Amino acid sequence: MKLNSEQFKSIAQGAVDVIEEAEGFKFFRFNKEEIEFYRPLDTFVKVYASAGVQLEFETDATAINLVVDMKPASTRTFFSFDLWVNGELTDALNNYPADLKDTGYALIPFELGLHEKRFELGEGKKVIRIVFPFSSFATVKELDLVDASVLTPVRPSKTLLAYGDSITHGYDSLHFSNSYIAKLARSLDAVLYNKGIGGEIYRPGLAAIKNDIDPDYITVAYGSNDFNRALKSEFEGDCENFLKNVKANYPRAEIFAISPIWRIDCGTSRNGEFEKCSEISDTIKACAERVGVHFIYGFDFVPHDKAYFGDLQVVHPNEKGFDLYFKALKKEIDKILK
Repeated sequence: MKLNSEQFKSIAQGAVDVIEEAEGFKFFRFNKEEIEFYRPLDTFVKVYASAGVQLEFETDATAINLVVDMKPASTRTFFSFDLWVNGELTDALNNYPADLKDTGYALIPFELGLHEKRFELGEGKKVIRIVFPFSSFATVKELDLVDASVLTPVRPSKTLLAYGDSITHGYDSLHFSNSYIAKLARSLDAVLYNKGIGGEIYRPGLAAIKNDIDPDYITVAYGSNDFNRALKSEFEGDCENFLKNVKANYPRAEIFAISPIWRIDCGTSRNGEFEKCSEISDTIKACAERVGVHFIYGFDFVPHDKAYFGDLQVVHPNEKGFDLYFKALKKEIDKILK
């Protein structure tokens, strides 16, 4: 069973649009208005990264043949399509060696382009989840469910909309499945719509664009890049207006404004007016309280130790760091929702 456009649309999660073109199937996490919003910005190419997109379905297929064409969509070239079977991460199609060290790997160049893999599944029905990578623009040229007579979409009960910078985008999880935001979505039984963009700041104009979804939860996690760029007066206005716009568009949602995690240079702002990271956190907290959304202090979610970061800048968590980030964040969200 080679999947067609309607079948892809029925099992896709986290994509606001699925388009079939001559070269294959493309999945978009930003809507057309959001894409145009980013077009003038130097981060524009990152709107095409497939962070948060996944396919989930029940099937009796005995194997899956996956063929993809990968193009640049971030400053990272490593990628992984993660295969989950009955709730367990069992295999992956990726372009990096299995013994890759868990620090310092972020900017190593890896080959994009065409990649394919056959995943053996065995007999009987099973629930399959294929999680796309955060780093690249993925065109699925073929997804063949070998010997399949069943394809039943599986969908979580809730919806999570996530705004944020590179850490929400997925930097630097080798498997996007192991990023904090993917883990949070699974723990909430939620479809994830990931609007994270590497290098991003609070932009009220983005939050003013409404998506055709009704999220149960929204996370907003900026501030790390604002720390290095923002004027204090401008940041406060941008932060507050961003949160106001989100609340106006999605009045039913539980909204969580998360302050940035530690970064190695958080005591030396390069171009902004903030002298230390705590000033950013204090401002986000004040804005959240005025708007009436939940504030979560994230500075200590990841230990202040380079062993928990994948890049040599000590800004982006590796999977050990992301696991701790997720556990700390989930604990705080559970306190709020109880």
